[in-house]
Amino acid sequence: MKKSDTLFRHKANLLYEVCGSIREMVNAITAKTNTGSIDLRAFNEMGATAGMVGAWVNIEGREGYWDLISEVCREDKYGHIIIRTQNYGRNGRDMYDFSMDELIYLYDELEKIYKFVVKGK
Repeated sequence: MKKSDTLFRHKANLLYEVCGSIREMVNAITAKTNTGSIDLRAFNEMGATAGMVGAWVNIEGREGYWDLISEVCREDKYGHIIIRTQNYGRNGRDMYDFSMDELIYLYDELEKIYKFVVKGK
């Protein structure tokens, strides 16, 4: 039992760290671009990223679909990050609704976008 408690604590810490890193990156990019959101499709078309990030989206808790993340937004002054997908994310979902792997891939793309914005290419 003790080992499993430790593993769950490590998993929670990693999720907290990944989400915190995404929040920092989103704030840095939106500060540079003077926008409230990051349109991943637009940056992909400009060549800033290697591709789109796929995500499993649950619809009303009953069924899910594979989709691509299209936009990352700051929702409010409290720092909530909302992720929208192309087909099923019109209203968006909190970043904590996504899997750890999806969030890590998203962070990787956000790093590329940040470098693109800073270097102005």
